[in-house]
Amino acid sequence: MITFYTYLRQTPTWPNGINDGKIIFTSLKNAGADYIHFASEGKGFNHGCLTKDGESLPKFAREITGLPVIANGGLDHSGEANRIFEDGHADLIALGTGALANPDWPNRLKNKDKILPFNPDMFTSGVTIEDQFKWEDAADIQY
Repeated sequence: MITFYTYLRQTPTWPNGINDGKIIFTSLKNAGADYIHFASEGKGFNHGCLTKDGESLPKFAREITGLPVIANGGLDHSGEANRIFEDGHADLIALGTGALANPDWPNRLKNKDKILPFNPDMFTSGVTIEDQFKWEDAADIQY
């Protein structure tokens, strides 16, 4: 099996709202997309995912294509992640910096442990697991 990735970068606004979404999402489905992934580039899930009228583009994409939708952006905390599922915006969530700061994120939610904020200083020693442990010790990070 060969996998091809198609990437669509959108602006934070969709001038024609749902009509733009209908054209783009059905075109992606017709081109053979397996899923649609919405990412906010660290600005929170709603950034770029709502029309100017407040309509949810991810929810609309799910409805008109039947494809799985992945949500990403500011979903480190369970309340926001749960809302995405409950409101029908997405089928899956993806984590960026939240997973870097909390590699055990699912267990933290399950155990109601504190979710640590991302700190770019964690990369000052390097990017291996051993480097992360060194940084955690130096920063007195308690899991």
